[in-house]
Amino acid sequence: MNNDCAFIVSLQQSDQKGISRAYATLKAPFMKFLHATFRKLSTADKEDVYHDTFIRLQQNVLQGRLTPDNLTSSLQKYVNRIGYNVVQELLRERQKIVVGTPEWVDMKTELAAQLNNVDSCEYALSVLWEMEVEEPLLHACKGAAAGSACYRQEYERLSEAFLKKYQHVVPDTDLPVETPNNVIDTIIENEQRLIIRRVVMEMKKPCAPLLLGAFWEHKTNADLTAELGYANEDSTKNQKSKCLKKLKIVIKPLLEKWQ
Repeated sequence: MNNDCAFIVSLQQSDQKGISRAYATLKAPFMKFLHATFRKLSTADKEDVYHDTFIRLQQNVLQGRLTPDNLTSSLQKYVNRIGYNVVQELLRERQKIVVGTPEWVDMKTELAAQLNNVDSCEYALSVLWEMEVEEPLLHACKGAAAGSACYRQEYERLSEAFLKKYQHVVPDTDLPVETPNNVIDTIIENEQRLIIRRVVMEMKKPCAPLLLGAFWEHKTNADLTAELGYANEDSTKNQKSKCLKKLKIVIKPLLEKWQ
C-alpha cells in the first residue's frame, strides 16, 4: 500500500497517528503551492487555508467521496485542488479579486509566471482557464441556456484564444502537463465541468443551491440541512440524489460530443 492509500485508510479509520503523518507530509508541498500561486496571502492565512483544506479532505474521506480506489491523481494534487477552492472562497469573501481590478490583473500576471514552474504549472493553467474562459463566458452569455448559440460561439472564441496564448506550455515535457494529449484532456475536462456548472446554475430550486453548495462549495450535508431548511440530513441526501438524477438526464446529450 502506497502512502496516499495509507493516508486515506488512516482518515477512514480515524487513526490519529496516521492522520498526524498525513497532515505533516502534505503540508510542506501544499504551502509551497500556495506561495507559488497566491503570493499575497499572509502566513496566517496560509495556515488557516491548510487547516480548512485538511478538514475538507477528512470530510470527503469519511463521507465516502474519496477512497483508495477512486483517487485518480496523487493525494497531494487532490489536496491542492481543495486548497485552491478554499482560497477562492476566502478571496471572494474579502472582495479582493474582482474581474478587471488591479488585484485581478496582478493575480493573472503571477499565475502566468508560474507556467514555467514545475510545482505550480498545472494549477496555474487551471486557474487561468477559469479567469480567461469560464468567467468571461458566464458573463457574456448570462441568461442564455447551456448549449445556446451564444454559449457555443463564445466558448470557441475564448478557448481558441486561450490555447493560442498558452501554447508555449504544451511542448514542455518536464512540466506537470506533460504532453499535448494531456493538455487537451485538461481542456476537455474543464469544458465538461463548465457545462455541468452552467446547467446546475440554471436548475430551479431546490436543486441549484443544493448541488452548488455540495459540489462547488464543498459543504457538508449538515451544513446544507441547516442552511436550506431541510428536516434532517436524510432529507438533504434524498433531495440531492433526486437532483443528481435530473442533472444526469440533462447533461448527457451535452457531453456526448466528448465520447
